Amino acid sequence: MQCMIQKSIENFELYDCSANSGDYMIIEIDGYFQQVLLTGKKCSKQQLEQMYLKAKELNFEQRDFSDVFCKIYNFEQIPYSEAIKVDFVIDTDTDRIYSPTY
Repeated sequence: MQCMIQKSIENFELYDCSANSGDYMIIEIDGYFQQVLLTGKKCSKQQLEQMYLKAKELNFEQRDFSDVFCKIYNFEQIPYSEAIKVDFVIDTDTDRIYSPTY
């Protein structure tokens, strides 16, 4: 499976968020199989929606979504804590992306 993901990623045009100021953001991946926090280059909600859809196309199993997303977009998983304020939440069950209010 890892080889299939790597082959797909090699032939995939990456979405470049490096044009932004170099700031980082934290996103939460919330789904039935996982609830994880990822950090990476700051992007707009529209860019994140495009990134999500592209990563979803390459994803073979829902459980692997965060790994695929991280590999494609150079995000890193960080320890989960409800105390961490995130910039965006990606709900993989509903395909909804939103910015939570605190």
